[in-house]
Amino acid sequence: MSNVPNHEFYFSTNRFLWLSLIPKEERDDLFPNATSQIPKELVTTSVFCGKFWIDPIVNLSASERKLTAERAWFGIRTFVKGSHIAEHIARAGLTEQNFAQLGEDPSIHQVYRGQTVDYFQDDELRVLVSIYNKYSNWLSNESKYDEMDIVRRALIVSRSKPGLWNKGEGSLATLDETQKMQVVSVLNMSNENVFHKKDAIKAIESKKFESHVKEKYVKFLDSWINQKERRADGVYSHNGIKIYKKRLSNKDRMLFSWVTCSDYNQGEPFLLIYAIIFDHDSVNSYLGEKLDVSVKDFETNLENARIEPQQIESFAHTIGNGPTKPLPGRINISALNDLDMPHNIALDEHQRRAIVENQPLLIDGLAGTGKTAVLSRRAAFRAGYAKSNSKILMLSSNNGVVKRLLQDVSNLAKNEQYWQKNNREFSHSLITISFQDNQIPDSTEVGIDEASSYHKFDFDEILLDECQDVTPLEFEVLKIFVKFNDVRRYSFGGDPLQTLNPTGFDWGRIKSLFVNSIGKNKSESELSSIAKGIKISKFHQNYRSQGDIVSLANAIQRHRSRAVSSDDLIEMIPHHPGSQPPQLLQINPKSEEDVAAVTKALLESGLGRVTAICWATDDHEVIKLCTGDDSDEILQQVWDTKQKENKFEDTDFRTALELHSSASIKGGEKHAVLLYKFGSSHEKKLDS
Repeated sequence: MSNVPNHEFYFSTNRFLWLSLIPKEERDDLFPNATSQIPKELVTTSVFCGKFWIDPIVNLSASERKLTAERAWFGIRTFVKGSHIAEHIARAGLTEQNFAQLGEDPSIHQVYRGQTVDYFQDDELRVLVSIYNKYSNWLSNESKYDEMDIVRRALIVSRSKPGLWNKGEGSLATLDETQKMQVVSVLNMSNENVFHKKDAIKAIESKKFESHVKEKYVKFLDSWINQKERRADGVYSHNGIKIYKKRLSNKDRMLFSWVTCSDYNQGEPFLLIYAIIFDHDSVNSYLGEKLDVSVKDFETNLENARIEPQQIESFAHTIGNGPTKPLPGRINISALNDLDMPHNIALDEHQRRAIVENQPLLIDGLAGTGKTAVLSRRAAFRAGYAKSNSKILMLSSNNGVVKRLLQDVSNLAKNEQYWQKNNREFSHSLITISFQDNQIPDSTEVGIDEASSYHKFDFDEILLDECQDVTPLEFEVLKIFVKFNDVRRYSFGGDPLQTLNPTGFDWGRIKSLFVNSIGKNKSESELSSIAKGIKISKFHQNYRSQGDIVSLANAIQRHRSRAVSSDDLIEMIPHHPGSQPPQLLQINPKSEEDVAAVTKALLESGLGRVTAICWATDDHEVIKLCTGDDSDEILQQVWDTKQKENKFEDTDFRTALELHSSASIKGGEKHAVLLYKFGSSHEKKLDS
């Protein structure tokens, strides 16, 4: 047993990781309450725009206000406090000379011209200097701080420990092409002999799916996969793909196809289950609704026919809602119980190759394209196939995303059936930094002050999800946590369309951070060679949402591209067909019936299949919308009702009320969402 490697997986939010570098006494003095989920002293986008910007004591001039609050926050966070000269600015202050765009001077600490010229004109940078200096004074007077203050302090503390910055040089293991293909072929850990569409999953989770029918269903799956000749009754052909039905009981029927797809099951045939219907008389009406055809068009005369597999290009060419899920293990009832778990996905070939081909791994992934799942899989395989002990750190700015990473890795690492099949044996530990997840009882929580004594700044790889919000300052601090300070051991996943903090995110800027770090003191030709070797994997196929939702998202993106005169138009490709168009509901605030219906929906958010999201940028703004002087009348009523039922602290409101902001919902997967007053409450914000 002593020869079996042990792998340690660490999980943390970015903020808690930075705080773990700062001694407690210093941390409590400089950043009070920073370890709470919603620190009252922490300045976020909404606090900057909603408090600093309108503070009469700050007294911003007309020319300063013309820049708009959002653009000012973007400039300060990205090009000043989050820049490579942040330490110098904190010591000496910010002047116009610190921007090379306003006059290059090699003798002065400067923000590079190329970083700012696409975002600010010269006179706007001069105004930004003035706003920054007022903001610095306001922070001091109000005893507040922002995220970049924490990062900068963490960097200063780390500078006092030279050993963290001088870890020597070490090699980075790589795979040849044959080895890569071998790993790619085994990266899918689920049973791809059977896939289920969303309607089938809902039926399996239903109380109507009785135990004796479930047993018969499992028996059918097992016999179908293992027999040489397969027979069923024909029902209909959609896009040339035949749909069959099978009798499970006197009243229960299942609908399926027998298909092949080059992306899945290594090209071998698999069952695609569309639905399980608990009333055999409803089969035709179900198909009529899904296919938009009349009953008379159904081909019901094909009985007990011999079935041959048919080729499909993707699940988008078949009926039914997504996401489409494989079986998470052997064909048995236990596998059905875990069918809808987030980690239970089948990666396509493009995703699998990205995991093994690139170091660093950079994923340009739009919403629902699987970047979080790929990062989790990367972590599990990075450890599972290591020959010796390893340490992996998984990060995100969002606590919900970190918990999703924890849950995914936990399930992947515990998949004993898979690891045994591939002759891998190891032990593992799941360590969370200052948070608990009751769904993962075998994880171990360590406090912020003891975290470094566990990991010892010796991670084999760091995986950062939602990297679109990362600044150059954070990129720099991360180096001290990884072996040999080697940024090739980073794996980043990000979505340029989902920045929660304005950073001017683009992959070219992120790539330049890697190039300049890897190629420090290298010649221009060497830097060019390094840049060519850093690949960005693009994930634009949406596996999460049905086609109508993807179409809406693409339409919004096209509108955004026109509104901000952007040539960078990126659209998602739906993996699943449309089934239910989004609905726009107009509320009459003078109608008691309308108000009561909306209030009920908000009060019940998260209790059923619908989750509510309001137009707030972050949780500070959620609290303001529910309790402030300018609060939303319906949201305040919902808040007050929940307070009477179960009193809670403002900063812990989501224990009683599942109401989300743009930030808190990040990475979440919900059956259905209610967007409350989106588009009707953004007049001022749209100006910027």
